[in-house]
Amino acid sequence: MYQFLFDYFKGGHYPEFLFCNNAEYILTVYEVLLDLNLRPGREVGLAGIATGLSFRGLLPSYTYVKVPMFDMGRAIIRQIATGRTEAIPPVSAPLIVGKSTLNQPHSDNIKEMPR
Repeated sequence: MYQFLFDYFKGGHYPEFLFCNNAEYILTVYEVLLDLNLRPGREVGLAGIATGLSFRGLLPSYTYVKVPMFDMGRAIIRQIATGRTEAIPPVSAPLIVGKSTLNQPHSDNIKEMPR
């Protein structure tokens, strides 16, 4: 993942904003940006989905939707224990705004990065 992002971004093809759906890539994205002298939250905005514990100490602080894993697990166990098979009740997933989205323009011009 590192080399793909490094090569892609090195050519000036970095996005204004990158949403990471998988928490395992966040540290790699930070590393690539810093190695290319791009500042998270300045040249490239970053956000994603996480439980929150993994990203304490990242600079700049990371913007993410906090997935309540414990609450979801408890709800799943309750459903199974009572023999119900319908979806679990909704749980709150707060947006934790960090500095990784500090200088991002508000725009409807959303483009996807090649996979």
